[in-house]
Amino acid sequence: MVVLILGILAVGTAVSMSIVYNAKVSNAAKRLTSMLDRAREEAMAHITGTTYLEVKEEDGSVYARVYMQPKSGEAVQTVAEEKLGNTNITYTFYAYKDRDDSDEVPVSVEISGTDEVRILYNPASGACYGLSKNEDSRPDASEDAEEPVYYLPFNPSKSGRYHFTDVKIEGNETEWIMIIPETGRVLKNTEAVSRTEEPEG
Repeated sequence: MVVLILGILAVGTAVSMSIVYNAKVSNAAKRLTSMLDRAREEAMAHITGTTYLEVKEEDGSVYARVYMQPKSGEAVQTVAEEKLGNTNITYTFYAYKDRDDSDEVPVSVEISGTDEVRILYNPASGACYGLSKNEDSRPDASEDAEEPVYYLPFNPSKSGRYHFTDVKIEGNETEWIMIIPETGRVLKNTEAVSRTEEPEG
């Protein structure tokens, strides 16, 4: 009887922990969706400014922040900040280049350590494109450069912009956020149906 009771308690605890952990993934997806919407709204409300969303890891947690620069030369302001969750959840951004290439495989950026992303918005249409920052990124891939810089994901020497189209948020369960680059609108997709294929590398 004692063994049976302990077994039931163990199963109940495991189920409870799974539910809590899955809720964290779902909440992270909701928070990121909200911040993506907020960045687009801020951009379209400040037609003369520059607005972008930054997602990065700090002290074991992942944060999304909306920044806005009213005019060129003016100070950048923090408009909104949201803690998405901790690093037990992975956040992977997938991007395509802005040219039609049927053979092109999407690149991906996973938020971890010094790897982070920015999504910039067009104030007239809400359209967006993405940049990433990676510990190995250098201007013109030069090892002599000092600090890593933001650049077109994994392709600093080629022309064209990358558009983040999907975000995978993964823990005990997986959720997707789909981004429409032409308008900046987002769709939270709980069935994990994505436009991406497995990226190379």
